[in-house]
Amino acid sequence: MKAPDTDQATRLARGQRLKTMRTAAGLSQSQLAASMSARYSVSRYETGSRDAGNMTLGMASKLATALGVDVDTFTQTLLNVPAWPTLPSRRYETLKRRLRRLGHTQAWLAEQTGLTPLQVSRYATGATYLTQLSLERATRIAQTVQAGLVDLAQW
Repeated sequence: MKAPDTDQATRLARGQRLKTMRTAAGLSQSQLAASMSARYSVSRYETGSRDAGNMTLGMASKLATALGVDVDTFTQTLLNVPAWPTLPSRRYETLKRRLRRLGHTQAWLAEQTGLTPLQVSRYATGATYLTQLSLERATRIAQTVQAGLVDLAQW
């Protein structure tokens, strides 16, 4: 399911924050693109023609790595959200195991995040990779299950 579209002002603000992170890292769009094969996407995100909150968690991870920051810091800066409390990840943890550890069900997670129960089931069982989620949805899931986005990307 596609994430809801945001208004132009929000897209522009996110694009400006991405540009600020890129220039702070001392990279041009071409240099950033060369490190991840996404020149046109970077330009479109920076100009606001595409909403950076709709990029996938996988793309955000690549951008964060290219910019020299972790994906949680990248996301908090890009989406302008405060840091959220996280629990340490356990070895071999998955979304399904984290929900069980917190005493919650997949249906509960679906209610909290706006995903359908089928979508949550596919992510929890590994049938669909969490890196395919939009950055906004991945952030909502991470906040809800008290996980870092780095952990989420590995589940």
